[in-house]
Amino acid sequence: MPLAVEVYQRSTPLPYFLIEVTPGGGGRVLHVYADYLSDLMGVLARWMPTVQGAAITGFLENLHSGEMPGLAELARTWTAVTTVPNAHP
Repeated sequence: MPLAVEVYQRSTPLPYFLIEVTPGGGGRVLHVYADYLSDLMGVLARWMPTVQGAAITGFLENLHSGEMPGLAELARTWTAVTTVPNAHP
């Protein structure tokens, strides 16, 4: 279930930035405010690993479920090519 992060900026007054975090499967949208760019960067630095992990998990779930048949076939082919049976050092 991927997450989406969007950042909005306004010129005045504080806070200058609105960060909107939306769960991919629906649910409550989280709003976070940041006064300055340095504050925004701090929030994003803390959130991005979570967002990235959720995006990868969602991608792998879709790949596994067959919702991406072309990519699933590519992954099987790549695995078959890169796996060396009975390899000994």
